[in-house]
Amino acid sequence: MYSSSIHYDEKKKKYIAAYDIDSQVDLGGMQNHKNSRIYFAGSSAWIEDAAWIDNDRFILAGIHSDEQSQRIPYIIIGSIKGKSLQAYHCTGKACIQTIGYKAANIGKIKIEDD
Repeated sequence: MYSSSIHYDEKKKKYIAAYDIDSQVDLGGMQNHKNSRIYFAGSSAWIEDAAWIDNDRFILAGIHSDEQSQRIPYIIIGSIKGKSLQAYHCTGKACIQTIGYKAANIGKIKIEDD
C-alpha cells in the first residue's frame, strides 16, 4: 500500500506513488486509469493490505497507532454496491502488533516512486 495515492502518468505510461503523512485507499480502473477514494486515514492509522472477497466486497487490513505508539490491527469490510464500510477493531494486550507486516499482493502492480 502506498501513502496518499498512486496515479497513472500518461506521458511515462506507468503508475507513480505519491507520498504524504496521511493515507488513503483508492479503487482504480486499470483500463481507464481513473480512481475513486474509498477510505482515508490520518497519520495515526494506515492500511497494510487489501483483498477482494467477491465482485462487490473487499477487506482492508490496517494498523492504528494508539497513544503509547503501540500498533493495533483492525480490519474493514467494504461493499462497492452498498457504498458501505464496516470496521472491526481488536482490543486487549494480545492484539498489539510486535513484528512487521509485508503485503504479498501489492508487488503484482508495477508502481514506481515519483
